[in-house]
Amino acid sequence: MRVGQDTRASRSERKFRAASRRRAKAIGWASKGHEAVALFAYGTLRRGASMYRLLEGRTTWIGSARAAGRLLDLGAFPGLVPAIGPDDRVHGDLFAIPDVERGALLDALDRYEGTSFERVQQSVEGPSGPALAWLYTYRGAVDGFPVLVGGDYLSRR
Repeated sequence: MRVGQDTRASRSERKFRAASRRRAKAIGWASKGHEAVALFAYGTLRRGASMYRLLEGRTTWIGSARAAGRLLDLGAFPGLVPAIGPDDRVHGDLFAIPDVERGALLDALDRYEGTSFERVQQSVEGPSGPALAWLYTYRGAVDGFPVLVGGDYLSRR
């Protein structure tokens, strides 16, 4: 790889991050008090995944994000479980939830996720830095389920 190519990639990445920060600031997605106003989606709810339609038109995509944890391959969907080491990260998408949608959307997502998942507030690393977001952790049996190496559900295909 030539030096010029590496510089262009770095410049492109900087532009993407700057645009993500501007978008996040413009829609005011930062936490209000101690309640999350964002959603971290790491599996079937991500953009391009099978159930993204539950979020489409009801949320605003902030950008790519990461959360501490490991991702189990549960078959048709993944499950986020606690990290074992400091490098255990799950990749996903961060979405802003408008005030008018928050209650109804979270209720719909609770029903979709079912009793094997628990909605919790957790700090995630968003495009503009740390953010408090709602996410769903898996609380079912973990034995026999493989960990998705790299923590990215969409890259498993």
